[in-house]
Amino acid sequence: MEGVSYADGVWFNTDTSVDGTITTPDCEVTNIVMVDSVHTDNSGDVTYLVSFDSGVTWYSYSGGFVVYTSGYGMTEGVMKAITQEEWGAMISNNTVMVKAILRGNATLTDIQIFTEVYQ
Repeated sequence: MEGVSYADGVWFNTDTSVDGTITTPDCEVTNIVMVDSVHTDNSGDVTYLVSFDSGVTWYSYSGGFVVYTSGYGMTEGVMKAITQEEWGAMISNNTVMVKAILRGNATLTDIQIFTEVYQ
């Protein structure tokens, strides 16, 4: 976590003049067979990146997953619109990790990844 704080169940930027990022082990889901859907609860300018290799490579989505080098990331709507098949094509080692980028006065309350897992 860089540049963010947590209080009363909400993540927020400590300094609204720079982007804050949240990437925690709590956002990593393992033993995934399929991602069914994604739910986020945020306000303001929040975008997301995903990793399928425990944070080594980060991806955005624009008609398909693309390696993130710079730019904006995906909006909540884009992340929610990714199909099960598109998620499944990327999940090779059964993990998904999410990074949220908060800009300005943006806040994030929740990220949920609904999955099917194997035991």
